[in-house]
Amino acid sequence: MDSYKKINRSSELISIGTSAIITKAITDWLQTLRVQQIVVLTLTFVLVYLLNEVLTWIFKNIFSNFESFRRYTLREEFVEGIWIEFSTKNDILESIGIVLIKPEREGYGLSIYGENYKYISGQELSLNYRFSSKNGLAKLNFPILDFAYINRLSVAINGRQSVEGVAQVTFSSIQGIPLRYHASFYLSEDGRVMNLEGWKIQDRDDLKKIKTDPTNLSKIIEKYISLREKSNEK
Repeated sequence: MDSYKKINRSSELISIGTSAIITKAITDWLQTLRVQQIVVLTLTFVLVYLLNEVLTWIFKNIFSNFESFRRYTLREEFVEGIWIEFSTKNDILESIGIVLIKPEREGYGLSIYGENYKYISGQELSLNYRFSSKNGLAKLNFPILDFAYINRLSVAINGRQSVEGVAQVTFSSIQGIPLRYHASFYLSEDGRVMNLEGWKIQDRDDLKKIKTDPTNLSKIIEKYISLREKSNEK
């Protein structure tokens, strides 16, 4: 089962159990007051339903609105964040992507967004396309994330402004935390497969710069290209 759906399913079962326990305590107390049995039975059904709805609503809001809670509950399966993506051909870097992985509404899955830039050393970045996963079609069975996506091209190809495909991302962990991934993107337009490598951005200053001032993106990308080159030299 999808990691996010598994957490939510577990919370629903916990909510049902907690509701039943609270309701039992209340109905036992009512019986000591010699309340009519039909009233007790009616209250039992009503309370179980209402308490379960309230507890489920509370958990969904906590899970979807608090990243620290998702990080704690998902632990080593927590893959959300901003990633730098490298695409190479014959060991030569061809393009760079900036990728955002975040939860869907109510925390029942993941959404993937990003941009891909043509990379030529010493030149300004040139946008190739923006991409996003299709709603409800991202599934995380850690360490593998599968999703369908659409690329919106900056320059039309064969008269088309967008192309679709499917992707599979495999995360690798360092000390229990996913910090790298390798991905395969299948393009339905021409049957081509792209292989990419992703690095998670952890530096808080870099994350802040990306979110507050997009003009810093080029410098941050150059920084991670340099880090990757140094890592490959080891």
